[in-house]
Amino acid sequence: MEMFNLFVTAMFMAVAVYLLWGFAKSRGKVKITDRNWSVARILFLVAFLLALVTVFFVENVYDIVRTVATILALGLFFFIRDGIGEEGVVTLARLIPWDQIRGYDYKENKNMFSVYFVEDNKTKSNTDYTLVMNFDLKDEEAVKELLKRCIGKKHIRIRK
Repeated sequence: MEMFNLFVTAMFMAVAVYLLWGFAKSRGKVKITDRNWSVARILFLVAFLLALVTVFFVENVYDIVRTVATILALGLFFFIRDGIGEEGVVTLARLIPWDQIRGYDYKENKNMFSVYFVEDNKTKSNTDYTLVMNFDLKDEEAVKELLKRCIGKKHIRIRK
């Protein structure tokens, strides 16, 4: 059981270091954040609350260390903000510069403003990755203006 705790602790500490590194690199680069409460954020909140509950069921030092690592990794997820800025698109603590975005399109839904990005990833045999960011309707004009200013020539129609 101790080996399992050490393995899980190492995994969550690696995730925590990755998230902390990404947070430090992307801090201040997001000008307009996406919608804060998505399904993924709600699921991470549930996992965070469940990890907090396990504090009451620790039996030894290994359990304490594992629980702290889990709470740290899940808690850091809430400090990371996805969105767009002057330098590019930030998603899950990763900055995608505007020059790596091949095209974008947007669509207004009834309760949000969605922007679709096509990433030109040159490291994996020029594979396309589509990224969708959802913004509040109140940010629609600001998002359009920023996109037009930063990558206006890349506005294309993307099949959704």
